[in-house]
Amino acid sequence: MTFQKFFFDRPIKTKIIGAILIVLLGVCVFNLVFFPAQQRKLALEGMETKGESMARMLAYNLSPALDFDDRQSIQELAKGAFQDKDLSVIRILRYQYDDTLFFESQKPAHRAHKLTPVPADTAAGAFMDEDQLHIICPIQAGQRTLGVLMLSFCLDPVEREIAQRRRLIFGLNLLIMVLGIVIADRLSRLLTKPIHKLTGAALKLSQGEWGVQVPVTHSDEIGILASTFNQMSENLKESKEELEKYARNLEDQVKARTLELEIQTERAVQSDQLKSQFLANTSHELRTPLNSIIGFLGLILDGYCNDDKEQKEFIQNAHASAKHLLSLINDVLDIAKIEAGKMELELEEVDLKALFEEVNSLARVQAQQKKLKMSFVCEDEFVPPVYADSNKLKQVMLNLIGNAIKFTDKGSITIRTTVQKDRGNALIQVEDTGMGVPPEMQDKVFEKFSQVDSSFTRKHGGAGLGLTITKDLVEMMGGKIKLESPGEGKGSRVSFTVPVFQKTEKESIQEKEKPLVIKGDKEAPLVLIVEDDPVYARYLEKILQEEGLSTIWAPTADDALYAAQNYHPEIMTLDYSLPQKGGGILKNGKDVIRELQKDKKTSDIETIIITGQDEDQVKKELSFEIITRMPEVLEKPIDAQTLMEKIHSFFDREEGKTLNILVADDDPLVRKFVAKVLEPDRYVIHEAIDGQQALDFISKNPDKVDLLLLDLMMPEKSGIDVIKELKLRGKAPYLPIIIITSYLETYKEQDRELLSRKTVLEVLTKDELNKNPEILRTKIAQFRRRKKEVMV
Repeated sequence: MTFQKFFFDRPIKTKIIGAILIVLLGVCVFNLVFFPAQQRKLALEGMETKGESMARMLAYNLSPALDFDDRQSIQELAKGAFQDKDLSVIRILRYQYDDTLFFESQKPAHRAHKLTPVPADTAAGAFMDEDQLHIICPIQAGQRTLGVLMLSFCLDPVEREIAQRRRLIFGLNLLIMVLGIVIADRLSRLLTKPIHKLTGAALKLSQGEWGVQVPVTHSDEIGILASTFNQMSENLKESKEELEKYARNLEDQVKARTLELEIQTERAVQSDQLKSQFLANTSHELRTPLNSIIGFLGLILDGYCNDDKEQKEFIQNAHASAKHLLSLINDVLDIAKIEAGKMELELEEVDLKALFEEVNSLARVQAQQKKLKMSFVCEDEFVPPVYADSNKLKQVMLNLIGNAIKFTDKGSITIRTTVQKDRGNALIQVEDTGMGVPPEMQDKVFEKFSQVDSSFTRKHGGAGLGLTITKDLVEMMGGKIKLESPGEGKGSRVSFTVPVFQKTEKESIQEKEKPLVIKGDKEAPLVLIVEDDPVYARYLEKILQEEGLSTIWAPTADDALYAAQNYHPEIMTLDYSLPQKGGGILKNGKDVIRELQKDKKTSDIETIIITGQDEDQVKKELSFEIITRMPEVLEKPIDAQTLMEKIHSFFDREEGKTLNILVADDDPLVRKFVAKVLEPDRYVIHEAIDGQQALDFISKNPDKVDLLLLDLMMPEKSGIDVIKELKLRGKAPYLPIIIITSYLETYKEQDRELLSRKTVLEVLTKDELNKNPEILRTKIAQFRRRKKEVMV
């Protein structure tokens, strides 16, 4: 029989007492052997250190006396040294005349000790014999060695103290053994008593006594086991009752299940109805004018006209309905073309005043029918031509004016234009005194099939596509559009921009400049200029090349994406309102940023948006995108100094400039590891012990955190919660984050997806970090974008 089988077959009480006694016995033996030996070792080391110090000091003081053969001074020094209670013998061997013993003195209390002879080699150091420790030290005068000093220390006090300590330890061990036996007996009783009760209750349960319970007196593991047993017993009882009840009410169960299936079917039907809403809305709008056409023409063909005047009225009604139908079909086709990237623009020089006159002649009749005053106001004496598609710009104007007339019952319609010379735009505004738009709907009016008030707009017709098409056309021509309204019943104003045309400069520069060609110092950092206006692009090129940078020009959004992926620029200046070229995939600067952020190879390109739009509006639009960091935004016009200050701010992350890093991890060893890996002269490390403390620190010190190193598993708030607070809830949406974790595979799919949507720079495991600490410095260096020195 093996010991394991013998031990584990014993009762629990026996095993508990036996295990505790074995542990206590081991501890007692260890105490009796280890602690006295350790104490003796420490005492001897202390005595040796003390003796060496005393010997050096005494040898130094004896040197003059020995050199002049002054025995009286030697006697006085020896007498002073014997003040040490452990010193027993002082001997001096002089080299000056012979190698014989020059001086010897023994403390009277230690005369019983045997005198150990001075070693023949008289080497400096320490050695021991049976009951003494001997220290040998040379006596020197300058470079001459006059003799050797030997001090002998008695070890009897050390041995007596160790023996006394051993007796004390033995007594304590004996007391511990007795207390251990008593405690083990009491503990075994406390443990086995509830186990016996559990065993009895389990036996009753196995015999069919449902619902049997055992008392729960403690909240330890046995208490939890008892509670679990009680719960299991109760569940078995309830399950038995449930089965009996289910058997008695099976028909009711089937009826309830049938009702549930009917509800699910109804929900599925509702879902299909929602999917068909677009088709129903569009088909209704198309059939309304089509039925009018068929009806009026049918009346004419069937001879219901009383005279030529009524026949002409019917034909005019049919013609108006046909025009309305054509407008709806054109809207649907325009949306399809725009979304498929098939909408092509003919960008050219457009005279705004001539366009306004044409729009006025087309829209004035509608305004007069509703007795609305319509006026065109030019706030500048000279209105330069714009660079746009004439037909599409006219379509935009007619859509906006038509909407204003449709939703205004009384008052006026004002079309106002202002030239923004410093931004290179013409600002066109359409103001009305109509129904207005509630604040909560103002961001939705440009969405497809979105209407402010469906009951009101049904009265006027329309599929809800006009403003969507208008927005797309404006952005394709390189402009931006927005709606402003104080609220319902207070009118509204729609403003959009169109680039100003600069004929002579654009044509001459367009002939000289070729896109996607690197210019300047090929070894210098590369800046990608994304700008559809070649004149402004040349202006930016001149500024950057004079500062020692190389440049490459991309006139369209698609060219910008190609250049970023193939030329890998350090920095990109981006015109936010890029016109879309025929067949192009990307529409504007926002599309460029989104595509670059998706690709790891281009996501770290520093971006400066240069726009003629409002800076806050641009940032607001970008805030809805999940991006690693917010690009810098500069409003036109900009000068060389302003641009280069932004450029240099990116290159300021060179060696020598410190970076503020917040390390959020509940493990102090990880925080210490990171602080050790990162050089203190280049990084300022802040620490947070959990997610909530990290959020609080970022909230109170937004300028003191350049980078967040974040653990995922932390108390209070996890790393996932921190990311959601910072990125999705907008507390610090552009703060760069590097994840350092051990258990990525344990997270839910949606949490892992959150980590892969460019909300973080990198995900590192603690295992790979331990194997290669250099990887952390490498990833941070990539973030810092430490590039070649820029000429200042």
